[in-house]
Amino acid sequence: MSKRLDLTEGSILEKLLKLSLPIMGTSFIQMAYNMTDMLLVGKMGSDAVTSIIKGILLFTIFMFLFKTKKLYKVHK
Repeated sequence: MSKRLDLTEGSILEKLLKLSLPIMGTSFIQMAYNMTDMLLVGKMGSDAVTSIIKGILLFTIFMFLFKTKKLYKVHK
């Protein structure tokens, strides 16, 4: 059985931390991955860095669209 998190009772700070820490952790890992890409590819020149930036942007847009679509299905 899955354990449900009741957000209406208890400490607000505790509930916010339980919700935000996984999101912040994954964001930090993604940012570190992208920075590593930029540092390694930066040695190849500005055109390579530009292509990495475009790839990161496209990945972010696709992830946003995927997650938004998934959330829309849940609430519908």
